[in-house]
Amino acid sequence: STPKPSSAASDVYKRQAHEAGRILTSPLFREVFEKLDARYVENWRGAKTAEERERCWQRQAALADVQRELLGMVNDANCKAGGKDEGIKSALERAKRSLSWRKK
Repeated sequence: STPKPSSAASDVYKRQAHEAGRILTSPLFREVFEKLDARYVENWRGAKTAEERERCWQRQAALADVQRELLGMVNDANCKAGGKDEGIKSALERAKRSLSWRKK
């Protein structure tokens, strides 16, 4: 039988949440983000003008935006599932742990 539209939408939402969780916990993703973050900080420190510092800050802020958006997708799916979907809940916890490097 054909799944109900709400069921199909729920499946898409769950798949997106799991994929967002996989991206956030990917060692390659974390390595790239850490390198870019460090590069933008170093460039900011070496900037000679306010405009150069602003561009570095904007780039670093954009990195954080991408991470927040991905984490938000996982968190939203967890909320929609009422915290009862163990796969999504697990993805959310792993994603939160993987982002803890930014707080150091």
